[in-house]
Amino acid sequence: MIDQSLPKTADDALKKIARLVSVRDRSVSEMRKRLIELEFEEQQVEEALHRALECGLLDDERFAQSYITRKLASGWGRDRIKKSLKEFEVDFNDLKDCPEVFLDEDVEIERAIRELARFRTNARNVREARYRRLAAKGYSYDVISAALIRIEANRSD
Repeated sequence: MIDQSLPKTADDALKKIARLVSVRDRSVSEMRKRLIELEFEEQQVEEALHRALECGLLDDERFAQSYITRKLASGWGRDRIKKSLKEFEVDFNDLKDCPEVFLDEDVEIERAIRELARFRTNARNVREARYRRLAAKGYSYDVISAALIRIEANRSD
């Protein structure tokens, strides 16, 4: 733990970064905000971030890959993930190695169908409830429509 009686240094900030990324990957902007909250001076924060980037402790590309994978596993749709990445100041369009599964609309439709398979509702209008569920998870209108059509087609077979 950092001794509060001594002035904080860039080394202290770098140690804090190392501890936080040992739990999970973090974006540069997320780490900047965290260090500022911990009352490190701007110069210390920027020096520590620069060093962390140089040695590979921080990497927005790696953070995004990990984040996308976690959110896909949680049933999130592509649109919600892209929007959420912006909160971390990571632009999806700047990512070099985006997971291919993330770009494939057929895979997105299959994920939406799996999400609906776990979804239970007592709503009068089940189709509307399913639509709202997928929209809340961040699926596009086209993906939701395709998933609902497939589910309804399978039920009528």
